[in-house]
Amino acid sequence: MEESNKKAILGFLAPVAVGTLCLEAITVLVFVIIKKFSMGVIWGALWGTAVMVLYYFLMSLAVIKAASGNPEDVKKRIQASYSMRMLMLLVLMGIGLYLSSYLNLMNWIPMLLACIYPRISIAVYSAFKAKKDSADKTANSSESEKDGEI
Repeated sequence: MEESNKKAILGFLAPVAVGTLCLEAITVLVFVIIKKFSMGVIWGALWGTAVMVLYYFLMSLAVIKAASGNPEDVKKRIQASYSMRMLMLLVLMGIGLYLSSYLNLMNWIPMLLACIYPRISIAVYSAFKAKKDSADKTANSSESEKDGEI
């Protein structure tokens, strides 16, 4: 894999993983506060986070692979990737629900909450990045105005 592809995947995956872990830490903290904490909460949070990071990693790989391939096959590749990722998500979350319901190895609440945390993380990261880009653009335009005055 090319270095630029690795950087693109890492640049996309880092906010997803960090944001999901932070939100899962808050979830665990809530379980501690309401006095419902157990090791199953940690295992559920870790399982859900691992599944969702894998999901978004495979998505980023599929997008890069589709973008570098034949333009006519892009839609087919993305659709096939989406179907496979959703099947994987269904199977792995099903395994997690089985482990939580029948074997009591993990708590299902933080595991399922992990499904929505990456989208929240991406939205927050995008908002901060847009604000930063806007501030940088404003700073650059004010610097060029100062250069024009002198």
